[in-house]
Amino acid sequence: MKVYIYIAIAVTVHCTYRFILEPTVECPRDICSMITVTPQHGTLSPTDRPANIQITFQSNREVVVKDQPILRCQVVEPTIGDSGEMIASIPIKVTVRSTFTKSVSACVCNEYARRDDVDFDNMPLYSVSNAY
Repeated sequence: MKVYIYIAIAVTVHCTYRFILEPTVECPRDICSMITVTPQHGTLSPTDRPANIQITFQSNREVVVKDQPILRCQVVEPTIGDSGEMIASIPIKVTVRSTFTKSVSACVCNEYARRDDVDFDNMPLYSVSNAY
């Protein structure tokens, strides 16, 4: 699942941003590892268009996360201090639900058909079978 967000600044100086994943008690580190943010950091200026950020969630098991502030956007003004000063740390609540469909296929065999003769192959979701 991919989600796109746009960020822009309303100040008159250049700023940098950085996205950080922070695990919580309800959302441990293994679930945070299923989320990727592209690009994770960048710069913004007052004359730039809003930055397009892609957030991708990819799971190989069933997962439910509801309103957890595991994603944080830190905004840094690089002109203050040696390495810049963080001027904002914005928590972003994430809600994710990953489900998998489970099914059972069974073959009733008689004396003419063996179990090896029938092939229950994978069928993509929402595909049409041409088995007339």
